[in-house]
Amino acid sequence: MGLSARQSKTQPVAYGVRRQSAAATALFVMATVETMPRRRRRCALSAHSMTVAAHFLLGLAVLLAVALSGCVTKAQADAQARTAFLAGQQQARLEMQQNHGLTVRLIGAVKTPVIPWSQDLTLAKAILAAGYYGPADPAGIVIMRNGQAIPVDPKQLLNGQDVPLESGDAVQIK
Repeated sequence: MGLSARQSKTQPVAYGVRRQSAAATALFVMATVETMPRRRRRCALSAHSMTVAAHFLLGLAVLLAVALSGCVTKAQADAQARTAFLAGQQQARLEMQQNHGLTVRLIGAVKTPVIPWSQDLTLAKAILAAGYYGPADPAGIVIMRNGQAIPVDPKQLLNGQDVPLESGDAVQIK
């Protein structure tokens, strides 16, 4: 193969810098090897063989990774996302139902509308724990317990007549 002096000194291009077809690469290696002294030819051929083997193994690894990762269609991915979303919703509902009996809800001008229930929780303690921030004293308070409304006069509450709360109560502050 007739190569000029400039072409014979050309070093092989690093992987990823320039893409060539396999035939072009083979011709390039053969032309480069022909211009080398005999003692360097073996090293060049073995380096080329190692490069080809490395490319083959890299391609095989990528193919294996794709096969093992489990390619899915867009419809399958959407179905998986929908299933995960519904499972999360169901778990949240279940947690809310479980915690419902162990909390007291306050409806009105409060910073924390849900507070944990305890044996000694009273209406005054619940209003303080919830952080009432109304512009004035409440005009009316209603405790909803088991579907029944229990009105409480705020003036009596301020005079020290506190009302014990039960788990699951909802307190509406007007």
